[in-house]
Amino acid sequence: MFRIGIAALAVPRSAPHWVGFEQGLRDLGFVEGQNLALDFLLFLDGKTDRLKPAMTELMRRNVDVIVASGEATVTAALEATNTIPIVMVAIDFDPLYSAIFRASRGRAATSPGFSSAISS
Repeated sequence: MFRIGIAALAVPRSAPHWVGFEQGLRDLGFVEGQNLALDFLLFLDGKTDRLKPAMTELMRRNVDVIVASGEATVTAALEATNTIPIVMVAIDFDPLYSAIFRASRGRAATSPGFSSAISS
């Protein structure tokens, strides 16, 4: 079973981008409970001090990939692993202009993702 760890601050599972993400997985034949496990670690209180323990928990669960939403969550994921692929969800920031690329020593350059950010 393929296991995806999903971490986000202040974004419920019912948010449109998560609903669309799950629908896209189903469209590709990945069905939760059959051939896919989704481990959501959502912190609706927005407390960033919980991110490091959350990433440790995802490592313990042996996820195959981490989907991290938000700049602080992406940074915590990049700091937690050098081996697990990380997909950035950049809804509220532009990763090209954030400190993520500098702080990760190039690791972010190999992390795919999507963004709604528009730079001028």
